Amino acid sequence: MVVSGYFKLATTNTTGYDAVVNFAFPGEIITDFHCSLYGEPSEMSVIAGADSDILKVPLKEADRRRILRI
Repeated sequence: MVVSGYFKLATTNTTGYDAVVNFAFPGEIITDFHCSLYGEPSEMSVIAGADSDILKVPLKEADRRRILRI
């Protein structure tokens, strides 16, 4: 989760250039759920746009919180 600063999310397009597909700001979560769930490498790059802080939540913890609705 973004605590401060912001990030841009990019992927490589069919011409080989990076294409920005989203931004993430404080309070927002950055993840590639599909790749996280299936243990596959992500095709998305996350690039800080300024000095930033994040809160890393392991997938198992996020899943436990979802199940317990914490």
